[in-house]
Amino acid sequence: MYRERSNGKDYFKMEIEEGQALDMIAIRMMEENVMQGIMPFRKVNTMEGTYFEYEVPGQDSLNDWLAVTHGKNEVINVLNSLIQINDEAEVNLLETNHLYTEKEWISVANDRC
Repeated sequence: MYRERSNGKDYFKMEIEEGQALDMIAIRMMEENVMQGIMPFRKVNTMEGTYFEYEVPGQDSLNDWLAVTHGKNEVINVLNSLIQINDEAEVNLLETNHLYTEKEWISVANDRC
């Protein structure tokens, strides 16, 4: 995955390797439903290949957020939001081990991921 700026907006892009198996039911479910804590995305097909494009909401990454000292309640709120994201994925029958959980790809705003 990498970050790219296009038309004045920031995006995370994750390229899909040719022949890579995709769970199209899960992809359609995520494209059509807003899930708390999961970035909206779209699957893009081009002549050069296929990729997922996630619009970056413009907040700090969790990695940057962790580099600054925060109060107890702020930390608890961030941890609770991570738990809620995991629960939301499970409720929507998504495999939580497929969530992209690297600190640099998680956005934080108002003490929520």
